Amino acid sequence: MKKSDKDLELLSLSYSRYVSRAHTTFSSWVEAIIGITIGYIGIILSYLQIYQIPLDKFKLLSIFLMSIIIVGIITSIAVFIMYHSRIERKDIVRKIKSLRLDNT
Repeated sequence: MKKSDKDLELLSLSYSRYVSRAHTTFSSWVEAIIGITIGYIGIILSYLQIYQIPLDKFKLLSIFLMSIIIVGIITSIAVFIMYHSRIERKDIVRKIKSLRLDNT
């Protein structure tokens, strides 16, 4: 096996690792968004029901605003991780193309 074949195989494995990382980040992001949104709203509504506090528009809007802020923070982290993975994959593709050009 040539050295270039080994390098190509290593780059291919590295590329698949970054693809897997991006998919894992996305699926974890979706689960976190759904869980936090439903959980936070459920906790606040149960708190209001337990202590028999009337729910007015201001409280309802503040609940949704807080859940949107939490979701925004998690989304920004997930987007950063996925974008970094995309940059790394582009770099790996460039290296693979340069290996192919060197072999011809």
